[in-house]
Amino acid sequence: MAALLTLISLTPFCIVQCAAYSDSTAHMSEVFLDTRLDDVRFSTDIVFEFPADRDIHCGILCSRHSSCLTFTFHQGQCQGHSAIMTSASAHTVAMGAKSFATSGSSRCIGDGVHLFVDPSLNVKVTVLCEADWLVVQRRQDGSVDFERGWEDYKNGFGKPTGELWLGLETMHRLTSGQPWELQVTLGDWEGNVTYANYNNFSISSAADNFTLYADYLEDRSQVNDSLARNSGYQFTTYDADNDIQKNINCANKLNGGWWFVKCGDSNLNGLYMNSSDAPDTNGVRYKQWLGTEYSLKFAQMKIRPVQGFR
Repeated sequence: MAALLTLISLTPFCIVQCAAYSDSTAHMSEVFLDTRLDDVRFSTDIVFEFPADRDIHCGILCSRHSSCLTFTFHQGQCQGHSAIMTSASAHTVAMGAKSFATSGSSRCIGDGVHLFVDPSLNVKVTVLCEADWLVVQRRQDGSVDFERGWEDYKNGFGKPTGELWLGLETMHRLTSGQPWELQVTLGDWEGNVTYANYNNFSISSAADNFTLYADYLEDRSQVNDSLARNSGYQFTTYDADNDIQKNINCANKLNGGWWFVKCGDSNLNGLYMNSSDAPDTNGVRYKQWLGTEYSLKFAQMKIRPVQGFR
């Protein structure tokens, strides 16, 4: 699998968080992301030291070593490290994840935690990729509180390796430039998993309260739709009531921000119940699979560009 590298450079060292990498150097300048760092130490967690002609060759060596997460290159010497090099001004990647960045490209390539960069959309964010899918939302253990206000849902919260809300502003920027598809994956407490696919997924701007747009793809789904009905409706949080339910703020009632239609068919951001029981319909729910009073164990939303636009 061809992949890329994130380069973080300073004089006289180069620090690179690396992934599986092809030997081609033709487009090296296009895939490196430069950042200035200060006071970084390079003497610990060394797993190998070899001569190398260029920093990119050092990166290839790191990508082929099972314990190498970071490399440093200086005056023809390449060192591989089993720790991520970080500082207050550096981009931090989860320990154990070899990551890459694509500068000027709106796509994921391969599994893992990646620094996703698209200057044309003003997007720079850490994401979890599953093949060519980019995860924008996940519930799995209740470790993150999803009962939050407008600014949190706008900016995002959680972490790529755990429970996550990528952020409405980032979702808007990602989906404003080209067509995207969405897959909603659901898991119950008995180990069953299902999914629904959607085309033409996009989120509008803050001026339109991050309105959802999505078209259900019945022939590519295992479960009936509980989301496309919300298409064309604005996002609501407990401190920003944009739903159409009279005299009730659905996010306040159901304990999480969502694109509500009269507090309707789904809310994947509801209370994590640690069991299937959600008697007040305020759990992590998707009506057309197990009903509104069943709280799911797992829910995830991931997106990718439509074929032909990658």
